[in-house]
Amino acid sequence: LVLHMQEDAGNDYQGLSIGTTFDIVLNASQYTYEEDGFDSSDYDAGAWIEVDTAEDLTSAIRNAADNTVIALTDNITLEEGSPLAFYDKSLTLDLGGHTLELDYLDTGTLSSDMDVVLQNGTIRQNAGDTTPALNVLGEVGITTNMTLRNLTVIANETSKGAIYYNSNQSGQLVL
Repeated sequence: LVLHMQEDAGNDYQGLSIGTTFDIVLNASQYTYEEDGFDSSDYDAGAWIEVDTAEDLTSAIRNAADNTVIALTDNITLEEGSPLAFYDKSLTLDLGGHTLELDYLDTGTLSSDMDVVLQNGTIRQNAGDTTPALNVLGEVGITTNMTLRNLTVIANETSKGAIYYNSNQSGQLVL
């Protein structure tokens, strides 16, 4: 959005007011292959998506471009039987001091390399599931890097553990 005066206005507007308020509400979407008005294709570099419901969170992960930050603005509970998956996505999930309660968080069966950062909050596992709360796995030859920063992971009493990192793949888990 670029604002400027009409070039042929001269001094006709000097000293005048546009009123007591000047509000602009802009809602827009752009395909990742498009360029912005300044001929840049990296218009969404460093973009983030704020979410406050389970539906918004799963949709944001499913539709996010690589290297997007998804930020929780409230505690979120996923329904039992609904693990959270990061299928082939490189992104950051910033819990913002909130709690994400779920059956388990799963990288999915990966077909491409990925880097995931989980930070700033608590992941609490729903009661009853036996899968580890963070389940990082994939195919041999796929690089999965996962970084956990300022994160508390609480497994339920029947879980096989809080964090499972499959050593059959390359990559690293940074705590």
